[in-house]
Amino acid sequence: MPNKPNHWGYKMFVLVGENPQYGFCTDIVLDLSETVPRLMNHKIYFDNYCTNIRLQVELKRLGIYAVGTVRSNRLPDLVMKTKQELTREGRGAMDYRIAEVDGVELCATRWYGNNVVNRLSTLHGCDNTDLAKRWSSK
Repeated sequence: MPNKPNHWGYKMFVLVGENPQYGFCTDIVLDLSETVPRLMNHKIYFDNYCTNIRLQVELKRLGIYAVGTVRSNRLPDLVMKTKQELTREGRGAMDYRIAEVDGVELCATRWYGNNVVNRLSTLHGCDNTDLAKRWSSK
């Protein structure tokens, strides 16, 4: 991993489910969240390794809110501004879409700072954005 402070090492992800139902990452997160109480407004945050639409839909059905960064290829059929369009608009540019999947409302946001970041959420909506001052070396 050339961009990490420790360039060398091993990473092992070993969790095996007995009956795969939704896919590797979704099944693992659902198994790990079995102890989270249902319908009590608990929230789970995760990175783009696990985030996908099916996982967020299944967690919401269990009464658990979810927020995570998401890879662009895990948002199929969702037309949003491209990286080039957001870059042209400048730092702080964003685009969002609200989608309903199996009766669950999802908010997908694409934001441009130093790079493009995608977020998928069943907790936070897409409206009410605020301006924020960010530090820049310029």
